[in-house]
Amino acid sequence: MTITLPDELREPLERKARAAGCATVAEYLCRLVEEDTEGELTPADLGFASAEQLEAKLEAALDSGPPIPVTPAFWDEHQRRVNERLAKRAAGCE
Repeated sequence: MTITLPDELREPLERKARAAGCATVAEYLCRLVEEDTEGELTPADLGFASAEQLEAKLEAALDSGPPIPVTPAFWDEHQRRVNERLAKRAAGCE
């Protein structure tokens, strides 16, 4: 693949490549792309054998009941419940 960048990016990218320990700008850009994609989750990361299995679980969740409003208050309550469960688990109550 060939990517053409504006000339004004050449010097800053060469500087950043050297600072990152890369021999070339191409190597530096490849490293950036790899780092960007490292955090992406796969169905297996979430405990599913396939994308189809994950999709089926998501569809079932959508069909599991009426929609609820997801507001800041919802997230606050959700965080409170998670913290409560973690505290109980840490205390050996669960």
